[in-house]
Amino acid sequence: MWIIIVIAAVIGLVILFAVMKTAGMIPPKIHQTRYAYALSLANQSERRGTDHRSHHQVTGMKRSVIAVALILTGCSNKGDPAICTVITDPVESESSEQFLKDEMSPSWNKAKADACVHRQAYRLSQSSDPAATIAKAAVEICGGEIATSAILNANEEVHNRIIAMNQRDRRADAIAHAYEAFALSKVVEGRAGKCKA
Repeated sequence: MWIIIVIAAVIGLVILFAVMKTAGMIPPKIHQTRYAYALSLANQSERRGTDHRSHHQVTGMKRSVIAVALILTGCSNKGDPAICTVITDPVESESSEQFLKDEMSPSWNKAKADACVHRQAYRLSQSSDPAATIAKAAVEICGGEIATSAILNANEEVHNRIIAMNQRDRRADAIAHAYEAFALSKVVEGRAGKCKA
C-alpha cells in the first residue's frame, strides 16, 4: 500500500515539475539569489510589454499548479496526519517591488521565521538528543530569520504605540525567546508523529 502511495507521489511530482518548467515557474539557474531572480522576473515582464491580462492569466495558472503541488505532496508519507502540521512558507511575490515590500513586512517575516523553525524542528526531531537541545539547535539555525522578525515586529508595535520606544529592544528579545518554546513544541510533535519536513 505504501509503495503505491510513494510511486503515485513521485509520478505526481515529476508531472508537476514538467508543468512548472513549461509555465516558466522554475528559475533558469537554481543557484541564483532571490533578489537576482526577482530582478530577472521584473525584466521579463518589461520585455513582455504591458498586457496585464496575459500576466494575470499566467499568475492564475501558476497558482493552480501550486495548489496541485500541495495536494500531491500531501499524499506522500509525511508522518501521522493527526499529529503533524503543515509547514506554511510565506508566499513570495512575482514582482520585484512587492518582493522588496515583503522583505520589510513584519507579518511576512514572522511567517518566514515560523516556517524555518517548524521545518528545522521536524528535520532534527528524530535525533537521539534531548528535545530541548534540538529545539535550541533549530532556533540557532533560523537565527537570522528570527532576529529580523523580532526587530520588525517590535518596531511595528512602537509605530502602533503598543509599546514605548525604550521597550523595543526588550520586546524584540521576548519575541525571539518565544521561538524556543515554539521549536520545542514542534520537536515533540515531530517525534510523536514521525513528521517529515
